[in-house]
Amino acid sequence: MDEIKEKIREELKKFLSEKLVSNVKNYKAKGISKSDTKAKLIEPLFEKLGWDLRGEEVTREYPTEPSESVDYLFKIDEEAQFLMEARKIGVSLKDETGIIEHSRTNGISWCVFTDGNRIEVYNSNWPSDVKNKCFFEVSLEELSEEFNERFDNFFESIWLLSRESVKNRELEREGEREYTKRVILNALKDEETVKFICGRARAKKVKVKMAKNVFKELEVKETCPFPLRPSEVMTSPEVMTSPEVMTSPGELVPKEEFAKETVSAEKPPEETIATAIAFHENIIKEIVQHVHTPRVQTAFKTAINALKFGRDVSEEPTKKTIAFKVKNMAFAKLHPYRNYFEISIFNAPTKKWLSFDVEMDTLDRLQDRIDKAKDSYKELRKKK
Repeated sequence: MDEIKEKIREELKKFLSEKLVSNVKNYKAKGISKSDTKAKLIEPLFEKLGWDLRGEEVTREYPTEPSESVDYLFKIDEEAQFLMEARKIGVSLKDETGIIEHSRTNGISWCVFTDGNRIEVYNSNWPSDVKNKCFFEVSLEELSEEFNERFDNFFESIWLLSRESVKNRELEREGEREYTKRVILNALKDEETVKFICGRARAKKVKVKMAKNVFKELEVKETCPFPLRPSEVMTSPEVMTSPEVMTSPGELVPKEEFAKETVSAEKPPEETIATAIAFHENIIKEIVQHVHTPRVQTAFKTAINALKFGRDVSEEPTKKTIAFKVKNMAFAKLHPYRNYFEISIFNAPTKKWLSFDVEMDTLDRLQDRIDKAKDSYKELRKKK
C-alpha cells in the first residue's frame, strides 16, 4: 500500500471509529435535515478522502436540467469525474434514473448517491438497467459492530472514491474489472467456448485483454475445467447442461421447464436410508466449502437453512448448486463462488428467474432475498 493510501487509511479509521460512525447512529435517531446531513456526515467523509469541498474541484448545485440540479460535481483538472446526490439521513436511496441518464449523455461515468450512512456507486455507461448499474454500496452504520473486522473491506471500497484513486483511474479500472466479471459470469452460464465469450464481452464494451485477465483472476478452471484457448470447447457439465439462459444482467429464464439436475457420476448407496442421508449431506457440505470467505460462508449456510420453509421443501444438490423445490417445482437456487454466492429466485407470476450476488458488502440484503424466495414458495405451493 503506497504512502498516501496508507495515510488516508489510518486517518479515516481513526475518524470513523472516534466520531463519524457514532454520529451516524445519533443523527439518524434525531432525524437531522438534508443540509445538516451534508455538512456533518457527507462532506467530512469526502474531505478525509482527499477532496477540497471548498475549492475549485467541487461544484455545488450542479445544473442537470433548466430547473434541476445535483448536489455535487467532483472534478480533477477541470474534467468531470462523478456526480453525487445527497439525501436526508434515513431517507431511502431510490434509483435516480434521471441523474444517471444525464450523467451518461454528458460523458460522466460515475454517480454516487448517499444519505450520509449508505453510499451507492453507479456507472452510467454500463448497458444494463439502473439496478445492475450499481458497482458497489457500503454502510457506515454497519461498521458500528465488529469495526476492526469490517473496516478493511469498507476501506477498499470507499478508497475508490478518494481523490487519489480517481486521479490515478483506480475507480475506472476496478469498475471495468467488475463489469467484465459480471459479463463473463453471465456468459459462462449458457455458452460453450471461450472464443464466443470474448466476442460477447467485446459486444458489451469489454476489452479482450481485460476479459482474459479476469478469466485468470476468477480461476475459471476451478469452476469450468477447460484450457483457456479460443479453439477449445468447455467440458464443464455445469455449463453444458445449465437449464437457464441469461437474457439480461440479473435475469434468468428457464430453457426448459425445470430440467432435473442430478449427480449422475455418484449415486448414493442404497443399503440404508441413513447412508443415503449421509451421502446427501456430504454433497451439500462440499458445496458449502467452495465459499472461502468465512462470513460469506456462514451466510451461505444460513441461507440453506432459511430456505427450508416447510417439510414439503426438498433439496436437490448437483455438483455445485442446491435447488430448493416444492411439488417438484424449483423456487430458489444457491450457487457458491470463492468470495460470494448467488441466490436465484423464481418469480411464479412472470415465470422468470431473478439472480442476486451476495458478497461482504451485501450481506445485509440476504434476508430480503429470503423473503422473496418465501413468496415464490407460497405461490408454487398453491399450484395444483
